[in-house]
Amino acid sequence: MARRSTAPLVAALIALACCAATQAARLEGSQPQERAGLSWSPPSFCRRKDCPEFQVLQTRDDVELRRYKPAHWISTNVTNAKWGDAYDEGYARLQKYVGGDNDKGAKLQQTNPSFTLLYVADEKAHTLQSLFTVEYFVPFELQDAPPQPTAEDVGVMHVSQQDVWVLTFGGYATEDVVVDRAFEFIANLTGDGIDVFTEFVGVALYDQPARLIDRHNELWLWAKEPAPSASTAFDTAAAATQASMDGLEAVMQRLFGAKRK
Repeated sequence: MARRSTAPLVAALIALACCAATQAARLEGSQPQERAGLSWSPPSFCRRKDCPEFQVLQTRDDVELRRYKPAHWISTNVTNAKWGDAYDEGYARLQKYVGGDNDKGAKLQQTNPSFTLLYVADEKAHTLQSLFTVEYFVPFELQDAPPQPTAEDVGVMHVSQQDVWVLTFGGYATEDVVVDRAFEFIANLTGDGIDVFTEFVGVALYDQPARLIDRHNELWLWAKEPAPSASTAFDTAAAATQASMDGLEAVMQRLFGAKRK
């Protein structure tokens, strides 16, 4: 995948690398992976479309801590001063992939959510970088072997298991609303002593513009340490080593773009 200018993000990568040994943004997982979606019914806000499988680990008021299963996404980086314009451009690229611009010539079904990563420039000033990553969730039936994009600025990315704090809100997710809520979300979680990555924020949109009521939008912040789970059967020492390696790789993917396969 073509790489875009990432000089403003180097400092953030260095800071994250320093703590990667003990704090993993996302876990790759060494045990055999289950294929997503075979025994899972997507919630109603997925609007009867395939969407990434998760388990709710914790609930705090209007915020959930979710554990997402490993999955493949299609990703593209866009440089623009505004998120709305960047989203439109990235969405158009991904829709070409969905429409058959891939090595199989396959037309893929629409999935949810429409996802964007926003990169923080200045947390205190509530400003964003001019780099945005727009992503499409690969349908369940193609998760094992996603068609490869033919466009150089689009890539396949494998996202490992991840624990994510999710804030849900309704209405239209305008740029002003998203930016204000994103920085408020960061402040609320960190103010409560919750350790999350503040260098980037995910925006998940589930509804078409024509839907006027009961709209579902989400903001995502990644936990720095995985939450304990009875289903986690890793050896503690081995898991810590694997997590640190995977966490750094995942952060690099998120900062510098999708990993082409």
